[in-house]
Formats: sequence, structure tokens, C-alpha cells
Amino acid sequence: LIILSLVLVVGSQNFRGWIKGEKLWSGLSYFVPHQLEDLKTFNFTDTRLIRKAKELNLKHAVVFVKHCDHWWCYGSVTDENSINFDSNIVWAHDLGDQNYQLIDQFPTRSFYFADYDQGTITPYHLP
Repeated sequence: LIILSLVLVVGSQNFRGWIKGEKLWSGLSYFVPHQLEDLKTFNFTDTRLIRKAKELNLKHAVVFVKHCDHWWCYGSVTDENSINFDSNIVWAHDLGDQNYQLIDQFPTRSFYFADYDQGTITPYHLP
């Protein structure tokens, strides 16, 4: 009962903070979003590649996302994949020469290369 009460109090404080825009955890402002609006670019990620894929009207594609030093390049799109990798677009981490192992698994799809930092998606040139 004590633990449940504690969870409810902390949860309600967070919810109140998000709705009213109050900063409840000022010492953790870098790690804790204070308003719902703050979640749009929280943790350095956004939907630029997803928006670009929609803009290009990609269909039945595999998009290899260029590696970068941070998690968000591929992390920004990884949850777009279905559990069976049968969605319209399959997002994959670019592994260079190892990409051909994945290409062999999707012979009927078109292939693209995405650069999160640049916000671009270009055709993937196969030999």
C-alpha cells in the first residue's frame, strides 16, 4: 500500500507538471522532459527519416541507415519495423559489405541508403 501510494503521488506530480508546464525536477532538466512538447526532440532524435520516406513515397523498400557515433541515427526508425520485418519499409542498420546478406533475404524490394545527419534517403546502388 505504501509503494502504491508513492507511485501514485510521483505519477500525479509528473502528470500535473506536464499539463501545467511546471518544472518539478529542475536538477534533472537535461534528462527529464518537463512538458509533452519537450518529447518531440527528446534525447536528440526526431522523425526526419520517416518524414523523408513518406515524402519520397517509398513502397516495398529496405532502407539502410548510415552508422553514426550515436544511437539515434538507427534508433529513430527501428520501432517502425514490424516484428516479422514485413512492413512496407524495413529499416536496417548499414553494415557495409554485410548488407548483401540482408539484400538476399528481400529480393523483390527496392533498396535505399539513409543518412540521419543529412536527413536524406537515396537509392542504394547494387553491383
